[in-house]
Amino acid sequence: MADKAQATEGSEGAARAELLWERMDAAERQARPSLDRRRIVQAAVRVADADGLAAVTMRRVATELGSSPMALYRHVGRKEDLPELMLDTVLGEIELIEPTGDWRADLRLLNTRRRATLLEHTWLAGVLGAHPPVGPYAADFVECELACLAHLDVPPEAVRGIVGAVDVLVTGSVMRELAERELLRASGVSRTEAVEGARPYLDRLVASGRYPNFVRFMLEATPVAHTDEAEDAAFLGVLDCLLDGLEARMLSPRTPDAR
Repeated sequence: MADKAQATEGSEGAARAELLWERMDAAERQARPSLDRRRIVQAAVRVADADGLAAVTMRRVATELGSSPMALYRHVGRKEDLPELMLDTVLGEIELIEPTGDWRADLRLLNTRRRATLLEHTWLAGVLGAHPPVGPYAADFVECELACLAHLDVPPEAVRGIVGAVDVLVTGSVMRELAERELLRASGVSRTEAVEGARPYLDRLVASGRYPNFVRFMLEATPVAHTDEAEDAAFLGVLDCLLDGLEARMLSPRTPDAR
């Protein structure tokens, strides 16, 4: 029963996503040519970049474009559709690659670019995970990923497993970093100031004696710099470990008894 419910939920989600993009295309064909969905969504992205996702309203976007809110509704039927459209527009900013035949190097470069592009928009912390990336630019990205693996002599499920695992890592990493950046943006403090502000609480944790492993591995170990460069290096290190594991598990010959 649970599998059936999950399958039904998945099919309904796919249908909703398909309906959104079909509805957008239909609205675009009927609307006036002086304004289009692309310009509207790009304006919404600019508003969100400047003032956060909550600032994105039809009135604010219309003001950005020198138009009226009603004119926007002819191209974008509902304000609730904007976040998904905005996410797809951001995915369109990613510089895609031409596969070289080295699938690991290709996936590493492509997903490093994806992460860097997503991190430029802190408001995505409230969108990633909530809206499935199924738009045209998302499809372009997935097609590029699959092209990087298309030459491998492995079953389709192995290719899907590689792409899915890398996606989970990138999305999870980006969501964590974006949440931190959005929190810092909203509070108006720097990362260094936030760390210093937490020091009294950390000192109390140390003094309590209840968290010896946290103190040993997180506080007394060689300190990790809280910089964008350090975050980049940490991400690449984890991505390389993941690719190592995927290569060993998905692509290397395994005996029937291998675990």
